[in-house]
Amino acid sequence: INARFLVEGHYFRNSNLSNLNLYLQIYDPDTKTLVDAFSINDDIYQLEDLELDKKELKEDDGARINKFLDKSIIHIISNPNKKENRENIELYALNTPIAERVIPFTKSEEEASEEQLEEVFDLLKGQITTSTTKTAKKTNEAPNIVSVISDKELNNFGRVSVNDVLYQLPGFAPSQTNDKRSVSARGMFEGWNNNHLLILVDGVQFNELFYGTAPTWAATPLNMVKSMEVIRGPGSALYGSNATNGVVSLNTYTGDDLKGEIRIRTRMGDYGTKIHDFLTGNSGKLFSHVLSYNSYETNGNEFDSYDGSDRTDIFGFLRKFPNKDNHKSYYLFSKIEGKDFLKGLSFQYHRQSWQYQTFDGWLYVSPDIPSAQREGRDVFIAKYSNNITSKLSHEYVFRYMNNFWDYSTRFYPNGIEDYPAGVTENVKTRLDNLFLRAQITYLFGGGASFVGGVEASQTKYLGDTVHNSNIDMNYWGTEEPHPGNLYLPLNPIMDWITDKPIYKVATFAQLTSGKIWNKIEFTFGVRYDESINKFKGIDSPYSGILGSPTIELYDPNLDSTYTYSIPGKFMGPPFYTNEKKVFRRTSPRVGIVYFVSDRLTFKAMAGRAFREPSPGELYGVNTYVGGSNNPRSLSPEIIKTGEVAMDWIINQHFNFRINGFQTRFENVIDYSGTSNAISNVYTLGTRGVESEVLLKFKNISGFVNYSRFFRYIDSNLDSTISKHPKEVTLTPGHNANFGISGNWEKWISSISVQRQGRVARQLSDLGEVDPLTGQLLENKYSDPNKYPTYRSKRVPAWNNVNFRLIYKITGNVQLGFNIFNALNSQQNLLHKANYPYDYLRDGRRVQIDLSARF
Repeated sequence: INARFLVEGHYFRNSNLSNLNLYLQIYDPDTKTLVDAFSINDDIYQLEDLELDKKELKEDDGARINKFLDKSIIHIISNPNKKENRENIELYALNTPIAERVIPFTKSEEEASEEQLEEVFDLLKGQITTSTTKTAKKTNEAPNIVSVISDKELNNFGRVSVNDVLYQLPGFAPSQTNDKRSVSARGMFEGWNNNHLLILVDGVQFNELFYGTAPTWAATPLNMVKSMEVIRGPGSALYGSNATNGVVSLNTYTGDDLKGEIRIRTRMGDYGTKIHDFLTGNSGKLFSHVLSYNSYETNGNEFDSYDGSDRTDIFGFLRKFPNKDNHKSYYLFSKIEGKDFLKGLSFQYHRQSWQYQTFDGWLYVSPDIPSAQREGRDVFIAKYSNNITSKLSHEYVFRYMNNFWDYSTRFYPNGIEDYPAGVTENVKTRLDNLFLRAQITYLFGGGASFVGGVEASQTKYLGDTVHNSNIDMNYWGTEEPHPGNLYLPLNPIMDWITDKPIYKVATFAQLTSGKIWNKIEFTFGVRYDESINKFKGIDSPYSGILGSPTIELYDPNLDSTYTYSIPGKFMGPPFYTNEKKVFRRTSPRVGIVYFVSDRLTFKAMAGRAFREPSPGELYGVNTYVGGSNNPRSLSPEIIKTGEVAMDWIINQHFNFRINGFQTRFENVIDYSGTSNAISNVYTLGTRGVESEVLLKFKNISGFVNYSRFFRYIDSNLDSTISKHPKEVTLTPGHNANFGISGNWEKWISSISVQRQGRVARQLSDLGEVDPLTGQLLENKYSDPNKYPTYRSKRVPAWNNVNFRLIYKITGNVQLGFNIFNALNSQQNLLHKANYPYDYLRDGRRVQIDLSARF
């Protein structure tokens, strides 16, 4: 080992119990202070009136000494920098019979606290991010706006999901569509698909395949996460599609982090909430391993609400129906990493599954029977990275992912829209994807570096295992009920690309100058992406001449006929044309960091990002789940962003950050109006300011942030939707957050406050708008002069307060008490379009939180 220690031990045998009591103290000879302690003793049994069988407790002296020796070696080897382990000193020295011997060599509580503060300050100055440039950078020196959140912060504030973290960072805000709790960013509303954030797991892209969704809700647990990096703003120059609003990088634990430890945690709360975590890992001579499991279950936020069906009661008022929000998930994660001559080789396996109900109904009509939606994926990752020379390194990534859907969706209840038996669709299907990356990194010295690489992927759709409905949903279908309400097969849900893989290739490069004159650093990056989509024209472009690709089938049992659409795989030109669509996009970026000092930096950044339409958006067909119904018409989304920022570590207690940005978001893909069809709907421009203060003081840490947004462009391609070029709509114009946590000898506590500003609706969300004048022609649900007024013209501002208290029963066991929305405030989230209701966030939630380490 690299450190030098003075090791002292004591032993004695208690007269009541015959086992050896062994004590070890580890000193730093340079400072003549105690830095760690460990013991194996039977003090726990020294209780009055407690009679124990000595034979049952008897342990062989040799075995006890060997166990003591093994654990002592681990304590020494794991602390090469001779850091004081205050918790062990308290537990194994100061609270034992040998306390008088070691007190002269220990720091006072005040000295230990001050040292802890200095250590925290060093961490504050040196927060490291790798996701911003693919090389290690301090956050205040990185050419991005980035936050790094440690596992300690995640635990202290009781975070359950990535959403919990993002909602209290500058620039982000909660949004919801149906069951999906999504993340709006910088004045841009985020819908059900939640596909404008990119998730990385240990540096590998991790969004799902159908819609490019970033699963930021509880289906992606945090128990395996050692740290989280959040980049605000575009990241396509390094990572490609989906990295438009930000990048969330999850860095998982290693076997070296866990050192054989077993971590168990269970959280139980009202509304049927149950969260269970398991984590363990260790390191050997050739391999280290990590194994993690999480399960989550809750009845959700179920309450009676209006829907979009306009069903009324006997008095003519709109009826309320129960929302259905039961959801649960599980996540299995395992990782093996090579050591010694296998160093740099790693394998990961992820099994993620979540199931949910559709809340207010997929088409905003509350179902009369619960929908059963299940999604999931299996992900296998192999990675090899190593140094070729001291300056040149290379990395290779192989990722296989399959995504599956298992939906039984109730779109309409009995008797709605001329469907006596309602409308239900069942589908079991999957997508398979292979992803490859090769990358080199060269370190010139002085902080200068070059990163370059290529990526390639293939996505395959081979058809559905099950796809049926009680109505004809096929592209060439009638949308009429099947005879006798039979559930008959439907054509493939992405029939455009059955047996036609999607190929993608990309190349990227980035050059960082290092500090020039020790004052300024430049980063230049560029990425080129190309996606080749071959598909079959199942809309039969020449049907006007050739006729529709359907046949009439007669059912003698029901004495009726129905129209059957011929699947694409059985038809060829000229009925179903063979076509190709290619997306090409170049994403450049430039970053400048000016160093006033090691504590004060100024940054300027500009770049362009993109998001190409996902397979589900392009090719969803023969379904009510949603799709474009014409893949030729969709274009990629483009975001152009410029930012300036300042990062100032004022002193050992405060870090102040502020940035201003301007974005232009073009060709935003969304559901058009109240239709279930997807198209490029609008272009928006937003300016904003984001600020935050990070606080570290002895055992206390905290944050305060404020964000403000302004609209300067609103160009909507849908004439039925109103334009608001001077007002931020659909998302709050400003947000503020505050949080503080404290860590004392036996207690940890935290409180966080989230303030969401008022949200303005689009005028067309109140009723029909005159396309020429832009004036509101009717206000069906939000007119304050009518009774009842179903929802307000603007969504009111609200406050959310969360509280957490933890008691350390022992050094390894903690009991926590969590209250979410402690004030039980009403927190509404905007529902887009002209409906009589908004979404309502959870009311007060209470949890008991028990965790243990062994």
